[in-house]
Amino acid sequence: MNYRLLFISLCISLVHNQASALEFNCMCFQGTYSGIYFSQGEDSDAQVEINDFRISRKYTYTGASPLIFFTKSQTPEGEVVRTPVAQFPFDPRYKKLLFIFYPNPAQQGTYQIYPIATDDQSMPPGSYRVQNQTRKQVAMLLNGQTYQFASGQLQVLNPPAAKEETFELDLSSPDEALSPDAAPEPETLTAAARIPVHLAYQTEEGQWETFFKKKWLYRPDIRTFVFIYNIDGVLQLRNFVEFIN
Repeated sequence: MNYRLLFISLCISLVHNQASALEFNCMCFQGTYSGIYFSQGEDSDAQVEINDFRISRKYTYTGASPLIFFTKSQTPEGEVVRTPVAQFPFDPRYKKLLFIFYPNPAQQGTYQIYPIATDDQSMPPGSYRVQNQTRKQVAMLLNGQTYQFASGQLQVLNPPAAKEETFELDLSSPDEALSPDAAPEPETLTAAARIPVHLAYQTEEGQWETFFKKKWLYRPDIRTFVFIYNIDGVLQLRNFVEFIN
């Protein structure tokens, strides 16, 4: 056996696996999808977290395309049966994705996947990805800057960095107040920055109606995903935060 050629072959294989590694997070818009796995190698399955209240932790897949998600069950003989419920044929150009799972109306118990690129070039740290899923024209005031969204339009926004807020906390007790020399120095605390957000939609008469007004967390180590949608004629939004490791 030519061990030199074998070593070179193994090195090429390792480089290929690293180059084709896909990092992804999961979420959904309604409910919780439990008991869903993907393969991390021979006899090694990883269960994924999919729910509507937070983005999951990061998972890594190094296998071939498509990435297949499955449920597991056992036969009366104790054999494990893997049943595919979703698949995603990925493009190796995109190394990091957020997967949004939807029930597949064509086949009960299976899911469709909507991917969002989350690499630093597609969505830089500290940015906001805003997607207008309504038929209305929407305007957004984000930290003093105005943006507009046509029906179905999305934008990745990079507002100016906001400063953290600092304040002093007095830790002295009432007794220490009588003896200033014994009182501890006030402690300085730092709170994450929050930036003002206003959202409005354009009525049929051409007027703008505000439907959201709040302050959002700003940090250079997070990404924020914002989805604007319409339920029974009322515009609402959902926002999800990914903390970048």
